[in-house]
Amino acid sequence: MVAVARCGEAAPVLRTLRPADGQEQTRAELPVTSRLKGLALLAADPVTLWVDEEAGRGTHAVLGYARDGRLRSTVPVSGPEFDLVVQPGSGLDDTFPARPAYGAVVVGDLLVAPAVKPDDITFEATAHGTRRRGTGRLVAFSLADGTRRWAAGVDESVEGVAADGGTVWALTHNSLYHFAAPTGSRQSKQAVPGHARINPVVLWPVTGGRFALVAHDGTGGEPPVTVLH
Repeated sequence: MVAVARCGEAAPVLRTLRPADGQEQTRAELPVTSRLKGLALLAADPVTLWVDEEAGRGTHAVLGYARDGRLRSTVPVSGPEFDLVVQPGSGLDDTFPARPAYGAVVVGDLLVAPAVKPDDITFEATAHGTRRRGTGRLVAFSLADGTRRWAAGVDESVEGVAADGGTVWALTHNSLYHFAAPTGSRQSKQAVPGHARINPVVLWPVTGGRFALVAHDGTGGEPPVTVLH
């Protein structure tokens, strides 16, 4: 079991607990000094946390921990080449705080997340009005040392990511991509209906080669759950 707790103004503490009796096995203070805007446990094995402080010079990164509680890797979410999108739609007014969608997944010892550049989304005038064009990508980092392992391009911005064994699935508005997690090589691409989808989703592989798309806020105009066959 993994838990993060904060008492007063002290730094949050990461604990791993033995499920049988709740005995504390490891304990580590998170490297933060200000209030948190975002905190999420992305994986329990290996322990992987997304930490987003309010202070501009604070920690804005995905942190990877060893079994003994030692911090072994830090992957900044912002860099000179691109920014990682750990929580798609976090800038939307209708983000559902009780169960936000997360775009980063952990596969073995790899962190895989969508990444964006400032010029990914462009608009162009056509005879029928303005058309939105975009590109996107997935990027994988080692949780052992924080180094980048691979990057793979997709046709538009990534709206949902899922991991299934050694496979990573990425959903865009029009397509579903299948990548080999260790190398990032594309295994397949299939068209999906996207006209009714507005915001990012939680993507779940289910039996029979199907996928469940769970809207991050099912109270709006989108269907709460959609199944892809």
